[in-house]
Amino acid sequence: MMRGWEQEDDKKLLHLEKIMPQQWTIIAPVSGRTSSQCIERYDQLLENYDKWLPWEIDSHPDQSKPAPPDPDPINMDDDEKKKACTADSRL
Repeated sequence: MMRGWEQEDDKKLLHLEKIMPQQWTIIAPVSGRTSSQCIERYDQLLENYDKWLPWEIDSHPDQSKPAPPDPDPINMDDDEKKKACTADSRL
C-alpha cells in the first residue's frame, strides 16, 4: 500500500536532495520510497515552489541548481581513478 507524502516527508526529501544532489538510489531507502517516487515528488515540489512558505525552501530553485553527481568509481577509467586518488591524498 502506497502512503501519501506528508509535510515532514517533503522536508526530509528536500534536505536529502540538497546534501546528496541527484543521488536518488541513496536517498530512496533513507526516505522509505523508491527512486522513482522520490524523483517524481521532487519534481512536483519544484513545479509548485511559488506556493511554498518561506521556511519551506532555502532559495529559488533556479538560483541554486544541484551539483552534478560524483563519478561512479566503477565506471572510471584508470586515469580518472589516479586523479581521484591524488585528490584524496591532498585532503
